[in-house]
Amino acid sequence: MDLAILADISQSLRTEDLHRLRDAIHDIVERVGVSERRTRVAVVTFGGNTRVVNNFANSTYYNATYLKTRVTEALRSKSRREGTRTDLAQRQAATKLFTTEGGDRPDVRNVMLIFTDGKFYIKKTWDRRPNITLLNTTRELEKKGVRIIVVGIGQGMSKEKMKEAAGSKEEIILHDSYQKLIEGLHTLIDGICIPKDGGYSNWSESECSVTCGGGIKTLTRTCTNPPPINGGRDCTRLGPASKNVPCNEYACSNSLDECVIPMDLAILADISQSLRTEDLHRLRDAIHDVVKRAGVSERGTRVAVVTFGGNTRVVNNFANSTYYNATYLKTRVTEALRSKSRREGTRTDLAQRQAATKLFTTEGGDRLDVRNVMLIFTDGKFYIKKTWDRRPNITLLNTTRELEKKGVRIIVVGIGQDVSEEKMKKAAGSKGKVIIRNSYQELIEKLHELIDEICIPKDGGYSDWSESECSVTCGGGIKTLTRTCTNPPPINGGRDCTRLGPASKNVPCNEYACSICPMDVAFIMDSSGSIKRAEFYEERLLVKKLVEQVTATGNREALILFGSSASVKAQLGQYDTAEKYIEVVQKLRKKNGRTRIDRALNVAVDEVFSSARPYAYKIVVVLSDGVQSRGAKSLRESSRPLRQANVRVLAVGIGTGMAKNRLRLMTGRDNDVVDVKDIEGYLQGIMTEIYRKPCVRKYQLVKFLQRRRIRSEN
Repeated sequence: MDLAILADISQSLRTEDLHRLRDAIHDIVERVGVSERRTRVAVVTFGGNTRVVNNFANSTYYNATYLKTRVTEALRSKSRREGTRTDLAQRQAATKLFTTEGGDRPDVRNVMLIFTDGKFYIKKTWDRRPNITLLNTTRELEKKGVRIIVVGIGQGMSKEKMKEAAGSKEEIILHDSYQKLIEGLHTLIDGICIPKDGGYSNWSESECSVTCGGGIKTLTRTCTNPPPINGGRDCTRLGPASKNVPCNEYACSNSLDECVIPMDLAILADISQSLRTEDLHRLRDAIHDVVKRAGVSERGTRVAVVTFGGNTRVVNNFANSTYYNATYLKTRVTEALRSKSRREGTRTDLAQRQAATKLFTTEGGDRLDVRNVMLIFTDGKFYIKKTWDRRPNITLLNTTRELEKKGVRIIVVGIGQDVSEEKMKKAAGSKGKVIIRNSYQELIEKLHELIDEICIPKDGGYSDWSESECSVTCGGGIKTLTRTCTNPPPINGGRDCTRLGPASKNVPCNEYACSICPMDVAFIMDSSGSIKRAEFYEERLLVKKLVEQVTATGNREALILFGSSASVKAQLGQYDTAEKYIEVVQKLRKKNGRTRIDRALNVAVDEVFSSARPYAYKIVVVLSDGVQSRGAKSLRESSRPLRQANVRVLAVGIGTGMAKNRLRLMTGRDNDVVDVKDIEGYLQGIMTEIYRKPCVRKYQLVKFLQRRRIRSEN
């Protein structure tokens, strides 16, 4: 990639935070693999003014060591001018970096990181330059294909401004402090380095080409959930972005057709005193039309009727064969709806209870092999006239649940201006439907819609996919996608979703390569009087081999020499090649003196691993005979801070007087006490194990900081 780093060095930063920001940028440079043909990194600093440290065209900066040196110089001190001109820094990136002249390559991806404390402002007492609207600059950068990530650090951030700086995709990472930035840096680096494959959005569908008789609709989806980043694959592996599927395949109906699919249909008719006589007659005509269209017969649709007002009455159930004749049934409906209820009240609850206990039962003639539908016609004014009616109110929700368990689809038709839609929703239940008509005349005029609702088969559709966790975090695993036939569910004999494909499937996931944890390795060499000169030279030769073995991209080595005292001869990351470390080892001279392994372990804690990278795998290799001089601290006690900080201690026995049982006091496991002849193979095995597994980040620096604070206080 071409990676631009915009670093806020404004006067609002503390000096120690500036140094942490420098270390963070160093780590990014080290991890991304800077070279001419791979990643190029350009840096801009900003405060009251801005400075382009380098662009992508300058080949001098294709060397990570040189680039880090220049970053150190650029972040040595804060901006001399007061202000935080993020707008100018972005403008510089757009005009000086992401251009042909700036070395921007058309065939690689563009990424821009902005590190800022989020306090964007212009110091108007000296700065007369106009403010450049961030949105305009981000649009210009996005047109160039630049992915913008804003990293906000601190407590007083202007999140609104950061959104403007991040652009339309709003990639913003927030940290409470620069220390948190350092600890969470691996997440940021993975975010710009690890390829992530694209995923499809949910299907969007067009209108069906016909309303009935079989047509086609087009399903489309986009590769935006998520979009592929960092060279990840697009969505072609997941199937096409569009497809045609059949729709509205049921036969076209007209007002004279009968329902094709049989049902047991219960009609609950509100004949309460709130109805006008002419509305009662219109309701009767509507039910007549439903009976006509439903296709009443013994083997076809059966219709049962309940009337309700202050009281309820079951006109007929599904078992009475006399009512399998449409003409006879309509006659009985006419009689039942000749007059309104004599008793005041609207006991919808009792009517539903009658349907549940007298109709949709084996005794009531309910058939197991046909669908169950219930229509409730009401003016929605559900109430109990308490002056005469002492019967308890039956909670509608309880009755609807009972009906739903029996597979009854409930449709509530509310008629009038003052219908209680909330009550009707309770009567319809979780799977039912509420239809509102302003008058009984409108009910008659739109009755065909209601009849279609209960008669015309409607195929089921799948819900969106739900996905399980991936079986692995990286390296290629499997996750299971599942969906249900509930969007919508099939009704009126419509087809289930099997025609649309399986309800579950396994798909690959996390196919990007597992990120390899870099290692921070310290070698502790015994140069005391208990080690003979020839043994020391063998020790030195062995360390040179181990340094050469460990040195790889991302790994860092340190060197500690001890006798009566201990000192650091090479710090982590001090040299960028194995040859330079080997040169330091070769120049080491034997110290003699007492054997104070404890002091060497303390130096490792306080001076070496205190600057270790929090995400790196940490190892210390102690080469010694394990025999300390009098007055030295216990090896178990001295090595404990290292083990607590997740530093793996390897003890290599050196010399003729080597005490293996004492070396074991330093290690966390028996196998980590290793013979000289075995250490190369053993260390290689550890490295192979690290590289084979996903990078597990462990943060134990708190232990170091606590230890250092206690030591300084003492």
